[in-house]
Amino acid sequence: MARAGGSALIAEHAGWRLDAAVGRWLELRDRRVAAAEPPRKPRLPGPAHQPGSAVVLAARGLVLERMGRRLAEPIDLVVREGEVVVVNGPNGAGKTTLARAVAGARSTAGAIRRTGRVGLMLPDATIQLLQNSVLGELASLCRDRKVVARVLRRHRLEALAARAPWSLSRGERQRLVHAALDVTQPSLLIVDEPAQGLDPEDLVAFVDLVHRRAAKGRAYLLISHRQELAAAAHRRLVLDCGRLEEAGR
Repeated sequence: MARAGGSALIAEHAGWRLDAAVGRWLELRDRRVAAAEPPRKPRLPGPAHQPGSAVVLAARGLVLERMGRRLAEPIDLVVREGEVVVVNGPNGAGKTTLARAVAGARSTAGAIRRTGRVGLMLPDATIQLLQNSVLGELASLCRDRKVVARVLRRHRLEALAARAPWSLSRGERQRLVHAALDVTQPSLLIVDEPAQGLDPEDLVAFVDLVHRRAAKGRAYLLISHRQELAAAAHRRLVLDCGRLEEAGR
């Protein structure tokens, strides 16, 4: 486009992925636009704790299908208490189908054993928000005001408590859904595309929160096409070419 004399304005949180194609950077912060340096890829820390031995999810011979078409060979998957597992793979590989299947939101052939409550966080947070305010969203799931207040602080939502969910940014809505699931205290939280809508600072904060909750025993299954999330996990799996396989971080 540039060679033909055209121009493009691209709005993107993960700007470092476009560095080679961009001629000038601008940053929108505090309602102001200013010249900026090329963004750096965030450095995500790995978990400081070791997962437990108790199994919270065991799937055997799981069959992933979409519109009658089989997406992968039968899948075996085990997730343990306090473990952070990332599943990478290209678009269309079946990652979202896998997330819904292991959460119980999609019927599938195969055996699945879950221990405790399982939460599922979808890429489009809007469809999971039902109340008229941030506070109302959490209060509808938990009557203990002290717990609700603690979760608001944990997810940096105190200043947004009176806001309507639809008025929040994409990243703020994602934090709210994470908080809503957090307040229900699941033993396993499945997050489909957790980096979507998050700027680098919010992504680092999300990973820090995941590690803190995982250190207390919660397991996380993070589904993403973004490979940089692998650095934040105990294990990395790749779903591609019809197979789910262990891969290096």
